[in-house]
Amino acid sequence: MRYLTTKEASEYLGFKSVKTLERWRKNEDSPPYFQQGRVILYPLDGLIEWIENRITT
Repeated sequence: MRYLTTKEASEYLGFKSVKTLERWRKNEDSPPYFQQGRVILYPLDGLIEWIENRITT
C-alpha cells in the first residue's frame, strides 16, 4: 500500500496549498489518514475511494 504526505495528497487532489486538507481534518471531513508522530499520511487507496464516494451524477 502506498501512502501520501499531506503535500502529496494535496497535489494529487489538485490543490495549490495543504491548507484545504488541514481545514478538512479539523472539520472531520477529510479523506482517511493516520498520524505517525508529527507526520500525517493518507493511504492512496483510501484517498481514491474517498474521491469516488463524492462523485455525483
